[in-house]
Amino acid sequence: MEMESRKAGTGPFFLVQASFFDCGGLAIGTCLSHKLGDATTVRLILKYWSAIALGHHDHADIPCLDSASQFPPRDFSIPYSSAVLERTRTVTRRFVLDAWKIAALKAKVSSASVPKPTRVEAVSALIWRSAMAAWRSSNKGIAKKSMLTHTVNIRKLAEPPLPENSMGNLIAFWSARTDEKLESQRDMKGLVVELRKGKKKFSENEARRLGILEVISGLIKEAGETRGRDDTNSLIFTSLCNFGLYETDFGWGKPMWVTVPNPSHKNLVTMMDTRDGDGGVEFWLCLSEEDMALFERDPQLLEFASPNPSLIPNTAAKMKVEIIKTEIIKPSSPTPPHLKTFKLCLLDQLAPVAYGPLVFFYQAKNNITVQQTSQHLKKSLSDTLTRFYPLAGTIKDNSIVECNDDGAHFIQARVHGLLSTYLQKPNSELLHRLLPMEIESPKAATGPILLIQANFFDCGGFAIAIFFSHKLADASTVGIFLKGWSATALGHGDKVVPVFNAASEFPPREFSTQRPAVVLEKAKPVVKRFVFDGSKMAMLKSKAASLSVPQPTRVEAVFAVIWRSIIAAWKSNSGVSKHSVLAQSVNIRKLIDPPLEENCTGNLVGYLAAKTEKESETEVRNLVAQIRKSKKEFAENQVKRFRDKNAFEMLCEYFKEAGDMIRRDDINFLITTSLCNLGLYETDFGLGKPLWVTIPTGSSKNIVALIDTSGGGGGGIEAWVCLSEEDMAVFERDPELLGFATPNPSVLDPVKWRSAL
Repeated sequence: MEMESRKAGTGPFFLVQASFFDCGGLAIGTCLSHKLGDATTVRLILKYWSAIALGHHDHADIPCLDSASQFPPRDFSIPYSSAVLERTRTVTRRFVLDAWKIAALKAKVSSASVPKPTRVEAVSALIWRSAMAAWRSSNKGIAKKSMLTHTVNIRKLAEPPLPENSMGNLIAFWSARTDEKLESQRDMKGLVVELRKGKKKFSENEARRLGILEVISGLIKEAGETRGRDDTNSLIFTSLCNFGLYETDFGWGKPMWVTVPNPSHKNLVTMMDTRDGDGGVEFWLCLSEEDMALFERDPQLLEFASPNPSLIPNTAAKMKVEIIKTEIIKPSSPTPPHLKTFKLCLLDQLAPVAYGPLVFFYQAKNNITVQQTSQHLKKSLSDTLTRFYPLAGTIKDNSIVECNDDGAHFIQARVHGLLSTYLQKPNSELLHRLLPMEIESPKAATGPILLIQANFFDCGGFAIAIFFSHKLADASTVGIFLKGWSATALGHGDKVVPVFNAASEFPPREFSTQRPAVVLEKAKPVVKRFVFDGSKMAMLKSKAASLSVPQPTRVEAVFAVIWRSIIAAWKSNSGVSKHSVLAQSVNIRKLIDPPLEENCTGNLVGYLAAKTEKESETEVRNLVAQIRKSKKEFAENQVKRFRDKNAFEMLCEYFKEAGDMIRRDDINFLITTSLCNLGLYETDFGLGKPLWVTIPTGSSKNIVALIDTSGGGGGGIEAWVCLSEEDMAVFERDPELLGFATPNPSVLDPVKWRSAL
């Protein structure tokens, strides 16, 4: 029933709900009326119940039921003061601090006054500081007084002490306060000092008089009055740490997770141990929607606390990917003699030697075996290669493809684990295990041109990795191929007809010298995923709008906010504000005059470069203006030169200039690409549409790749960001970024996904 049900005052006093899941797991919910006991009383009941369930009757700690003799009941002939909690629309969030983060936090908040703070004191100070920062920000920068109230178990503090197994509401409250004029009190060290003072004052004074009704009533009345004052913000804390709740065993083993749902009252905090039992703390916090939006982006909070991490162990890291077999899939019909030689266009010749990867994740189909799925994919791929015949050939001398029907490589692999585990917290390193080879493999220059790896999970779900040589295809070409394969698999392959005339539009060249190339710095970057939900896109686009760009696209807006946050990270770590360049690949099919056909294949891309020179230009709207300006310059001037007789020299000069900028110490260079609006979520091989489509990244830093989110036409964007470890540590805590992006949320819809994944 509801936590605030009036039945708590009359009964039933103790309720248990056993909820059984389809998989056989269960959750046991317990509710004890606060008229009968506090959290310690609940612990005593669970401990006794657990001992009886295990057959340890002799060791069961029988509860003590005589607290009324210590605190005799009173006849209330006068009104009793009670703290009335504000019931309002709140947002409740969960945060977790691991044990090693707790150790770092305790070191940060220790001082000469409190050299050894407890973990509860340290976490309380962190939450209090971040809440005050949120309140101040939402109050237009005006700081108010602040009060923190903690519940305290009085069994050991009463005089004389009560037995530890005493049942009842044997709690009181102590408080700590800050003055809005004392900035030192808003520092975490200062807050820990105030917490210790409040606790000490209670222990030395109020605790001795707890048997007096007027004392308890006064404490509650003071808390209630403070919460009602306009000049004071208050937080109420409850800690269930050190309760040993993870030892509760009813004969089926110890719990995977223990938690306490928060009631819908504003400014409440509940802390508990984490399940590892290593000193971590989990807390639930209720705030107003406006305050929570600020609190959950606070950089100092996020330095120590993880917002709502998964409870499922990261078994994905241990998943073994086992190659079952590799086959060569040839076109179902031989390529005619007059099509045996396919010329690369100039832009293909200049393309990097690398593979372009995409991974599509699909839910299991009922009554279809792995063998049937694999056979269907191979058959439809073979039929598709008849139309896309260059993909089954071999690249020769960076000038032609011998369309000899050598075939595409099809790898069948088994993933020892569940698809749902893989999608819970996507990981770049784990994605690479689903790929047939390294992205930067030199084989991209000679063959195979196309590789497919079908990865089948134990649950029946599967992931299809598409691997294309960049010597023959850009992202749009991959999209054309996928539409063709999908249409073929569904029985209407003739609807997608590729066009192979790029070499006549951009004639190839003889390379007497080494071809130009942009050499990216090879490093082991930190790669992280951020999701810009469709619901926040309108707000982001509004922020990015200006007089010069009144209606920015969602891609422009996302690139701008990421670019701004990366610039801030670069400056924070170097201490110097440098010029910055954002390079973006651009599809030239519609920009060239006359336009190319939509299904024209090849590396039909150019590159624009947006630049910042002044620090004032790094606001999001200014960066959008720079991106739009460079896009306009490219479309109106540079793209015309692609058909010029000096196109080769122009492109060589571009690559040289880009390479020089990457090597310069006074410029920060960011390379970006977007696969948005390619309709990838429509890719259906007759087995349903994908749950998730993503793009694994290479091994170079300062790269950003965008792709549409799952969920159809929601307008969201997923970004994979590759930075140095130092830069990522600053970037991922940037408040402006976190106002619009969620760091690596689960791919799975918590309501819709099936446990069979």
